[in-house]
Amino acid sequence: MMDSEELFAKKLTQLEMGYPLDEVVADLPEQEARLLRLAASLPETPFPTEEDAAVAAQRAWLLTAAKEITMTQPSTSKAETKSLNILAALTRFLTWLGTQVDGVLRRRDLAVGLGAALLIVLLVGGVWLYRSQDSRPSPRAERDDSGQVAEMAAEDELDVAAVVDEGKERDGTETAVSPSATEPGYQLFLPTTVLGLQVNAETAVLQVVHGLVEQQAADGSWTILPQQTTLTAGQRIRTGPLSLATLTFYDGSQAALSANSELSIDQLNAQRPEEGLRTVVMTQFVGESDHNVQFRGDGGSRYEVNTPAGSGLARGTQFKVVVTPGLLAQFIVSEGRVDVTGLNQVVDVVAGQVTAVLAGSPPQAPAFRIFGEGEVGQIGAVWTIGGQTFQTTNQTIIVGNPQVGDLVRVEGRLLDDGSRQADRIVLQRRAVANRFTLTGEVNEMNPTVWTVAGQTLLVDAQTRIDQGIAVGDAVQVAGAIVAGGALRAERIERLDGQPGQPFRFTGLVEIKSSDLWTISGVAIALDANTVQDDDLAVGDLVMVDGRILPNGTWLARRIMRAAEELPEFTFTGRVQSIEPWRVAGLTFETREWTAVEPGISQGDRVRVRGVILTDGTWVASSIERLNRSGGDDDDDADDGRGDDDYNTIVLVGVVSSIDPWIVNGLQLFLTDDSRLQGNIRLGELVQVRIRLAGNGMWQVVAIRPLTPRFGLGCFVINTTFLGLQSNQLLLQHWPALSLDDDDDDFADLLGTRINSVVAFPLCIAFDGTIVITGRIIVIYQPIVIVVPQPPQPPRGNGNFNNNRNNNG
Repeated sequence: MMDSEELFAKKLTQLEMGYPLDEVVADLPEQEARLLRLAASLPETPFPTEEDAAVAAQRAWLLTAAKEITMTQPSTSKAETKSLNILAALTRFLTWLGTQVDGVLRRRDLAVGLGAALLIVLLVGGVWLYRSQDSRPSPRAERDDSGQVAEMAAEDELDVAAVVDEGKERDGTETAVSPSATEPGYQLFLPTTVLGLQVNAETAVLQVVHGLVEQQAADGSWTILPQQTTLTAGQRIRTGPLSLATLTFYDGSQAALSANSELSIDQLNAQRPEEGLRTVVMTQFVGESDHNVQFRGDGGSRYEVNTPAGSGLARGTQFKVVVTPGLLAQFIVSEGRVDVTGLNQVVDVVAGQVTAVLAGSPPQAPAFRIFGEGEVGQIGAVWTIGGQTFQTTNQTIIVGNPQVGDLVRVEGRLLDDGSRQADRIVLQRRAVANRFTLTGEVNEMNPTVWTVAGQTLLVDAQTRIDQGIAVGDAVQVAGAIVAGGALRAERIERLDGQPGQPFRFTGLVEIKSSDLWTISGVAIALDANTVQDDDLAVGDLVMVDGRILPNGTWLARRIMRAAEELPEFTFTGRVQSIEPWRVAGLTFETREWTAVEPGISQGDRVRVRGVILTDGTWVASSIERLNRSGGDDDDDADDGRGDDDYNTIVLVGVVSSIDPWIVNGLQLFLTDDSRLQGNIRLGELVQVRIRLAGNGMWQVVAIRPLTPRFGLGCFVINTTFLGLQSNQLLLQHWPALSLDDDDDDFADLLGTRINSVVAFPLCIAFDGTIVITGRIIVIYQPIVIVVPQPPQPPRGNGNFNNNRNNNG
C-alpha cells in the first residue's frame, strides 16, 4: 500500500496527464484535495507584478527581524519546534520526489506542472509557518509607535539607504520605503529549500540523460541511481538498453557512457589547474564511452581509460572507447592524441585515427577513420554501403539485422592497402522504397494468403498478427512490395474502434507502478483492459501499443516483451510544433534522411514512424499528413480515424512507367480527381495514396515525390592530404576528387598542409557522383623538425683545412 507521499506523487502525475480533476481527488483527504485543486488552477492564475517599493520594504523588514532574532536568541517553543519539523518534512518530501519522479521530469510539460505543484507545496508550508507565528509579538510591535523603517535601521545598524539605492538602480527612479510600522508589505513567507550536490576534486557528477543507470553495491547487487548524484573512486556503474549517462569531473572534463556499458572509477582527483595535477583513472569493461578531456599543459596530469585489452592515456583530447564482449577495445581519436598501450607496446593515435587492441595482443597500427550513413547495396563478408565497399570480420558489430535497401550507419577504418574495414554497422531506418500500409476490413483468412479490403496479401511465419482477428474486423497491415508487385504482410493489427490515436513503440521500462508506467520517457497509463506479460520489471525492453486519448493520455492496450530488433515507433496525432517537432505531446528528432511530406503545418494530423537509437533518442524516419475526405483536417470531433483512414493503401516505390502509371510493378488507375504533386520523373521515389472501392478497385488520391532525396549515402572521411594537381584533390587511398572553380578556398587552405590529416564530408548521389558537402578541416598537422646540416669544410687546400680543424 502506498504511503501519503507516494499517493500524492501519483496524483500529481495523473493530473498532468490530463485525468479529470474530480476523478483524481476522489479518494484523497480534503487537505490534499484542496492542494491538487490549487495546482490545477495555477496555470490560469496571473502572477503578481514585482514592485520595487514593496521588495525594498520587505527586505528591510526581513533584515531587521533577522537582526533582532539573532540578538535575542529566544528559546524554541513547541509551536516553533513543530514548524521546524514540518519544514524538515517538506525537505524530505522534495528529496524523495526528486528521486522518484526523475523519469517523469524528462517530459517538459510534466516537469512544468510538477514544478508548479512543488511551488504550491512550499506556499502551503509557508502559510502554515507564518500563521503558526501569529501568537508571537512582531519585532516591530516591540518598537515605539513611530515605527519608521529608517529608525529601526538606525537602532539595528541596518543600511536602508543601500536597499533603497538598489531599487533606484533598477529603473532609474526614486524608490520609497514603506513607512508603515505595522504592515510588512507582504502576504506570506516562501521557505526556500536548496538540495545541492556536494562536489569537489574527488567527486564526479552523474547526470542521467536517458533511461536507467545502476550502481554496484558491495555485495555485487545493482541499484538504480537517481537523476543526478555524485560518484567517488571505487564505484562501478552501468547503463541499460536505450540509456545514456554523463560523468562530469571537477576540472570540466566529461565522460559520456552509452547504452549497455559498464565502467568503474579507479582513481579520482580532478583538481583544477590552479590547484594541482589531475588524476582520473577509469576501467571500461564493456560498451562505449565518449571523453572530452580538458587540456592541461602541466605535463604531470593523468586521464586514463583502461580496458580488458589495453589502455589509453590522453592529454587534452576528445576520443571514444569501444569495448566489445569479445574483449576487443577500440580507441577512436577526434582531437589531440591518445597513447594506447597493449602487451607492453605503445602506439600514438592522433586526431582522425583509430586503433584496435585484442586481449593478449599489441595494439594495431593506427588507421584513418571513416564514418557515415548510407544505403545497403550488398551484405555478407563484403558490404556495399552508400556505394562504398567495406570488409567485415568476426569482430564487426552489426546491430538491427540490416538488409539490402536499408539505411545504416557505418564506422570503420581506411587500411594501408586502401581497403575499408567496417567496425560497426547499425540499422538507422528500414528501406523506404517497396513499402505499403493498408487499412480495411478482413474479407478472407487462409494460412498463406489473406484478403483485406479486396486486396490479396501474402502471409508467412514471420508475419506478426494480432490475436483474435476474425473476418469482418478492421485491421491495419504494413509490409513490403515484393517482385512482381505482390504485397507481403509483415504486421497485421486489429483496429479496436476505440476513440483516440493509435500508437506503438519499443522502449525501456524506467518506472513501474500499478496503473502508471514510464517507458523510454513516455508516461503510459494502464487500465483493467491492458494486457501485459508476466514478471515485467524496470529495465526490461517492451513493445507497447495502445491509443492516445483525447485528453492526451497514452493508454496502453498491450505491453509485451520486445523482440531482439531495432526499437521502432509509430503513432498518430496533431502537430503541436515543428521546430522542434512535437506531436501528440511527444518530442522527437529528424535527420537529413527523414521523409517529411511537404506542407505539414501546426495543427495537422500526421502519422510518425521512426526508430529509437541506442542512446534513447527518438528519430523520425517518415512524417506523413493524414488527409480527410473533402480536405477537412481541422474537425475537432475526431475519433482517431479520418474518413479515408479505412479502406486505404499507402505505398512507397519507384516510378517505372508514367503512361500508364506503374510503381514497383503495381499499375495505378488515375482519375480526374487524382492529384499529382511536383514534377515526377521516371526512376523517382514516390508515395502513393489510394482509396479502395468496395469492389476492390483502386482510386489514386495523390502521387507525390518522397523528399528529401538522401542519395546513396554521406560520409566523413579522415585521411592524409597529398597535394593539389590539375584542379584535383589528391588524398591517400582515395581516388582524385575534381574541384569546381568555386573551390579555390581549398587550395588556399591546403596549399601548405601537405601530409596533414584532414577531415571532410562527402555524399554519393544516386548516379555515383561524389560531392564534397562542406569545408575541409585540418584536424592534425605533423610537427616538422628541421635538423640543420653540419657545416661543410670550405673548398681549398686540404692541409690548411686539416690544420685549421685540428687547431680550432
